[in-house]
Amino acid sequence: MRRFVVVLIAVVAMILPLTAQNTGNKVLNIIYVAHSTRTQTDKLIERLREEFERSRTSKNPTVFYLTNGRAPIIVQMNTAKDNRKDFGEIIYRLQSMRAHSVNAQTDVNTLIKLFDELNVLSEENKPMYQKVEWTYYIDSSYWQAKYNESVIAKLYWVLDMHGMEAMNYLRVNIYHGSKDRMPIDKNAPFGAKNLCRNMRFNPLPY
Repeated sequence: MRRFVVVLIAVVAMILPLTAQNTGNKVLNIIYVAHSTRTQTDKLIERLREEFERSRTSKNPTVFYLTNGRAPIIVQMNTAKDNRKDFGEIIYRLQSMRAHSVNAQTDVNTLIKLFDELNVLSEENKPMYQKVEWTYYIDSSYWQAKYNESVIAKLYWVLDMHGMEAMNYLRVNIYHGSKDRMPIDKNAPFGAKNLCRNMRFNPLPY
């Protein structure tokens, strides 16, 4: 029995470094999607399908997060909670519904929990992946409802994204429909509190 335990410990000791190494070579993608009547849905779906295929072939861990009030739709790929079979539900909802509501507190709390579950940083605040790509697909109604402040800016501040950007570990991307005119205040793009004034902010059309 003792010999079996010794062998088991040796095997676990070999597996753990390999697991950490494999994670360290991967790019973690977190894709947040807000959907309203102003969303260019067809183009958005095309982008999400491209992201899905890219994750499938690269094996990079990816999380798709569709806002849906207090019950967001979350699909993960290449993670411990891989449920890629449910990706079709996100596409179906985008095609069949005019909009999905946003609950800022739910989104912030859920994404902070996901951040911890995915082990983005070690206990010593060391990177656990090669890089993290955090992408928002939003539109002008999202900005007008001040979710740019209550979700994007709050997550940026709470998760110390500036620190991760300074390490060249994190990149935040914000995309909007090419036909959508964004009501962005250049002096305070994320609200009066300007919580993420250090963000490398460059919203791009898709």
